[in-house]
Amino acid sequence: MKRFWQRLTLRHRTALIITVFIWITGVLVGWICRSSFQNLLIRQSDIELTDDFKDFRRILLQEAVPFSVRKTENWNRRVAIHPLHRLFIRILDPKGVPIWESITSPPNPPSSSIVDPQTVQVREEYRFIQEIVVLKMDQTDDELIEDPESVALLQVGCSDYLVKTTISKFDGWLLGALGPTFLGAPILAMLLASWPLRPLMRLTETTRGIAIESERLIARSENGDEIDGLAETLNALL
Repeated sequence: MKRFWQRLTLRHRTALIITVFIWITGVLVGWICRSSFQNLLIRQSDIELTDDFKDFRRILLQEAVPFSVRKTENWNRRVAIHPLHRLFIRILDPKGVPIWESITSPPNPPSSSIVDPQTVQVREEYRFIQEIVVLKMDQTDDELIEDPESVALLQVGCSDYLVKTTISKFDGWLLGALGPTFLGAPILAMLLASWPLRPLMRLTETTRGIAIESERLIARSENGDEIDGLAETLNALL
């Protein structure tokens, strides 16, 4: 590696450093953009899930068990309206037996002992919220129910499919944007490396044309930079 570095010209060394810098910067920018977009997407998904949970909880507490067919049909239409961010709703009794499930309920629904409605839980490929609720029992004149209330577990969730699909599309877009930059970085680095070295290259050409017996001096660029300092040193030697 050391021999390889020593064989390179100053221009190629500078171009190599610029290329590595562009690649590292591109990777960092891409990682930051992807992480920020993913966090924003998950946060927005959790906000919508929380709002849906609160809405259905408010509706549920106004209904009595057993639920009417018309009500459950309306609920099913509501949760199935979005093809990707499709909600599922499950109402379970204390033994874990479903009292009612939406048609979008997964065959293997997630389970957890946490019942905090403020916490969005992630299990397998689902995000969900669950809480213990008290349901009213339907009492008619011909039927006397000793316990007019029943405790149940309300679970509202959705699949991670929308988040994963959107992130996958974003990855494709990000790769398409950064890919050409990575491939064109060496060419861009060579152009950038040549620009600051042009005064040095001109100084080299001028120095080569000076004979020992001549009294010609090297013209300065009057920029006050290192090249001017080198020109002054050479003029002093001449």
